[in-house]
Amino acid sequence: MRILTAVLSAFFFLFSGCGPVSEHRPVEILLADEFTAGEPEYSGMAWAGQNLVLLPQFPDRFPGDEGGNLLSVPKKRIEDYLDGNNTNPIVPRKITFDDGGVLEAVPGFEGFEAVVVDGNSVYLTIEAKEGEGRRGYIVSGSADWVRGRVSLTSSSLKQIQSEAFMFQMSFETLVLWNDLLVTIY
Repeated sequence: MRILTAVLSAFFFLFSGCGPVSEHRPVEILLADEFTAGEPEYSGMAWAGQNLVLLPQFPDRFPGDEGGNLLSVPKKRIEDYLDGNNTNPIVPRKITFDDGGVLEAVPGFEGFEAVVVDGNSVYLTIEAKEGEGRRGYIVSGSADWVRGRVSLTSSSLKQIQSEAFMFQMSFETLVLWNDLLVTIY
């Protein structure tokens, strides 16, 4: 019961103050072919100032100088697309991604799941296979948005303790709330 109370309390505080919202029809935003070919499996996104950062589950599917890339799209470009001012497929900027050896440090690595940006700090969740279930990890790193570079810090890698056995998922969502990182599965 204590676990359920803690989970319900977290949801109450997380969503308190949320009023009714109006329903909107989803709008598909097209990316240039290079960023949709080969099943990139975008698993997370977060705002870094005025840019939306897209997290591929496997950043190495967008090869770069150091192994892989995250992607970034200016908010203005998204607004222009949605307003109909420029409906050409969007070409995101590649952000060099240095995993800092994290992939090798996580047994059963199955990809990155979620991302949070807090200024020049980034936090990502990782899913790993363990037997028939999944295990979650969290890692932090730093970002240089001007140079277009994100570097993870392998010493920050921590396994997330789970209250439930997860067959095909781990911690799929990450939220920064009142200076706390909250994981949700």
